Amino acid sequence: MDICQIWLANDLEWTPWCMDSKSLSGLPKRKKLTEDDLNRLERLRMQPLPNILQDLNHWMMANGEKGEQEGISFNEN
Repeated sequence: MDICQIWLANDLEWTPWCMDSKSLSGLPKRKKLTEDDLNRLERLRMQPLPNILQDLNHWMMANGEKGEQEGISFNEN
């Protein structure tokens, strides 16, 4: 069972951390999608996903890029 399903089954709000197209497009480094990545994204398109992940999937396929959350930096003030 996916983690989001566990949260939703318990009536808890679930939002993926920085897994959105704005965060991905703002990464200083991104990688080209591999054939395996494209196949996985295509399979995910066939599943019900939260809107934020549907948008991310679309952005990744349209731009042919992926990133890692570790590449996200935050300014600490």
